Amino acid sequence: MIDYKSHGHDKPETNSILWHFHHPDHEKYVHCDSPPSNPWKIIHIGKNHGISSQFARGHGIDRVPQWFKFTKKIGSLWSLESGIPVEVEDVPEKYKIEKHSELPGKPLEFSLVVQIWRGPISIRTGPSRIIWRFLLDLPVDKTHPVTAFALTSNPIENKETSASWTPCPDEKALERGKPNEDKKYLEPKEGSFWNDTKNTPSSVRQLTSGTVTFFIINDFWKFLIKSKHLKGLFTLKRQGKTNLWTWKKSAGPGGKK
Repeated sequence: MIDYKSHGHDKPETNSILWHFHHPDHEKYVHCDSPPSNPWKIIHIGKNHGISSQFARGHGIDRVPQWFKFTKKIGSLWSLESGIPVEVEDVPEKYKIEKHSELPGKPLEFSLVVQIWRGPISIRTGPSRIIWRFLLDLPVDKTHPVTAFALTSNPIENKETSASWTPCPDEKALERGKPNEDKKYLEPKEGSFWNDTKNTPSSVRQLTSGTVTFFIINDFWKFLIKSKHLKGLFTLKRQGKTNLWTWKKSAGPGGKK
């Protein structure tokens, strides 16, 4: 049970400005940490919050990262509550996160796994839920070292599928799904990235792994995948400001449809 009161205020409303800059840490509720290239600190000032940078990127929980510009001052700090969403193009270069700005042309490791949950068998046998997880060695922040997308169909067999962005707290995520592994991480547990059901068992199997080279990364991602079973040029396009994306195999060098 998360103790919100000890942090000094109630749990922020989902998708509010405060929600984007707080996260649970075991039983505590804490402020988010900043990346080295965009350093900032958040402190309580009475019932409000002060942040040391005029621009900062909040991640929220299970949301696409969102940049904010803070418009009011509290002493020498900016008021966190005054933040307004802005596009990454409107953020001065000096504030942008180094890890992402250096992505074009830099290969990153990835793993593709399939996860199947099995629920009560009534009329037929078979999986009650199945997703494909595209796991990428790209930290979102200190508490989410892996970027992940949950796909609704197998990208090896389908040229297009829907996806949702899911920051992953498991630093060993790219190693999951291999034979003879310790499956303790799959135990059902509230809030678990891998299995947040009450008691429904699941299995994970790695389908392929390799490298990804990005050419564009924002609300539209363009990247080249190299692996044994999945290869070519692909895109991920965000649908408005939602958590939904469209995964598509693209035409072009290495991306024949």
